[in-house]
Amino acid sequence: MSIFLIDDNEDLVATLRQVLEAEGFAEVRSATSPLRALDELGVTGTGREPPALDAILLDIRMPGMDGLEVLRRIKAREEFRAVPVLMLTAQRDESLLDQAFRAGAVDYITKPIVVTELLARLRSAVARKRELDALRAREHNLQETARLLQKTNQTLLRHNESLKTISALDEVTALANRRQFNQSLEDEWRRAARDVQPLALVLLDLDYFKAFNDSYGHLAGDACLRRVAAVVQEAVHRPGDLAARYGGEEFAVLLPNTTPDGASALAETLRQQVEALALPHVGSPTYRLVTISLGACALIPRHEWTPAVLVAGADKALYAAKAGGRNRVRLFEQPTTEPPGPSGEDIWRDNASHATAETLLARARRLRQGIERRMDQVLDRGVAS
Repeated sequence: MSIFLIDDNEDLVATLRQVLEAEGFAEVRSATSPLRALDELGVTGTGREPPALDAILLDIRMPGMDGLEVLRRIKAREEFRAVPVLMLTAQRDESLLDQAFRAGAVDYITKPIVVTELLARLRSAVARKRELDALRAREHNLQETARLLQKTNQTLLRHNESLKTISALDEVTALANRRQFNQSLEDEWRRAARDVQPLALVLLDLDYFKAFNDSYGHLAGDACLRRVAAVVQEAVHRPGDLAARYGGEEFAVLLPNTTPDGASALAETLRQQVEALALPHVGSPTYRLVTISLGACALIPRHEWTPAVLVAGADKALYAAKAGGRNRVRLFEQPTTEPPGPSGEDIWRDNASHATAETLLARARRLRQGIERRMDQVLDRGVAS
């Protein structure tokens, strides 16, 4: 234990040093003047390092500077605010003692000093200090642990957000993956139904992509998908729009608050921009370049419908675009309140022109022929197998 003794009575200081050292106080420092004491405590600004102390014994009356002023200067230093100071007084002056306690003293000892009383009060003060030091250390450790936990939690949150972002992306194209698309479709469907606002979906498919992979290899196929994905991502600008890889060589663009004309216009822009990439495609029987077919659908969701209604409409339009020769846009329109399907009247509109009755009939015939050819191919494969 380290004690600092301040008293102008040199004989008393020498006696107390002997007593304290004999009672096991390992380090007893002393000063017989206030200025010398403040200097050794590093309070006077001399640059001396303040010592680590367990307690201070301070005479309340000394020449030049009384003990109260010494006490105030000591307690003004952060290093000594937790160190107990016991005042030594020859007279029990209530006013002086009150000032001393207000200034930071924890106890007092009257002169002439009774050794047993001195040791009891001193040991009690040191024990309280050590208990407080232990509490402060535990509190500091808890605060440090809490800080580290908070930092760890923040790191985990960042990692979770990163993992969440990564889990929502397609690893080849870096667009939203199918899972993220499905979630966004559900959310936007409910929002549009609640606000009675249109919701549009564009599905697009790379034409003859299997032939592309057969001709150039799957690595080149992935590179091609990334080029097309970049075009699709660049085309969506609003915060609610979502570009996603729907599966294989198929992409989806979800467009909240978008009319049929708006969806059709965006689809045509995508078609033109992909064609402008001029990516060679020797396996294409029509254009010898990478092209896309697109189907668009826009409607105002109703609570009794499901998002599958929108997907079915866009899928029907995409099928019509393929059946109509590929590298084109078709828009699914629904003139009735029925959802797309057998009970609704399905009309496909080519975005390039307004169809007359004759062209609609001609397109319907071509569509029927395409469906028949598709069914014949399926039957032929079934027979061959």
